[in-house]
Amino acid sequence: MLQKWLPTYFCLSSLLVPTVTFAKQTLSIPLTLQSGLHVNAQLLLPDHHLGPTSNRIPIPAFLVFGGFQDAARILDLLAPWVDRERVALASFDYPYTGPRKFVFPDSLSDVPKAKRMIGDTVEGIVLLYRALQTRNDIRSSEIILVGASLGAPFVLQAAANDPSIQKTALLHGFGQVERIAHIQLQAGFVRKGWPTWLAGPVYWILARSAWWYLGQPSPELSAELLGPNQRVLYVTAVEDSIIPLDAREALWQGLRRSKAVVSRVDISGDHFAAGSEPMDSKIQRHFDVVLKWNRGLVP
Repeated sequence: MLQKWLPTYFCLSSLLVPTVTFAKQTLSIPLTLQSGLHVNAQLLLPDHHLGPTSNRIPIPAFLVFGGFQDAARILDLLAPWVDRERVALASFDYPYTGPRKFVFPDSLSDVPKAKRMIGDTVEGIVLLYRALQTRNDIRSSEIILVGASLGAPFVLQAAANDPSIQKTALLHGFGQVERIAHIQLQAGFVRKGWPTWLAGPVYWILARSAWWYLGQPSPELSAELLGPNQRVLYVTAVEDSIIPLDAREALWQGLRRSKAVVSRVDISGDHFAAGSEPMDSKIQRHFDVVLKWNRGLVP
């Protein structure tokens, strides 16, 4: 369950977050959450699409959420793809002020911030989706939520909460959060010199403490709540060295149990943060699949 996600958030937080700056100007979309928190989303448009809104032909839009540190920075990697395919991208930085790296036991004090971040992020995704629906230059029937790795559970929960969200793409998503947290945490502790027999019990305590506190649905359960008017694309990496096969399959089975129309594509290669393929090439290759799916070219 998401209750078990806190250690996983920190462990997977850097998977999609290169240190880059935005390659071109973006438009700001202010969002106000129910708590009063203000989130500033960014909308990236292709060069040919700039100018008076009334003169623009509506184009598809992709709401993209990936790594935990600065989600909007993935827009920079996809800027060339935006111009080539003539689509829009939107995102925002996760509303979290705590440290992005999990350090035991110091990070336990940041659990309340992480709990707020989960709800605020999901609410912000829904608000951004609705804001784009009101724009004359965005094709409202082709607004696609895209969650990559850590971002997949967020967009999945947003789609489960709002049945008006028609299209969702999950790239390198996962279920069995407890298993992933176990693998990531134990590996981190062992690298620091902890014996395996001691790292396991420490993980057990961390995962179950988060389970009791965070109180959110697991990715598998969120998937099961999707309705018949919703479409989902699930893209996995065949040689994924970070997300175990059974965790990938757990999410897929949850999607299949839903009433949504689901499609699956297994792409050769490793996880976004692993392997030798350059990050920009790997991400654009995955987004090409999402674009084909949106155009009805993926069964």
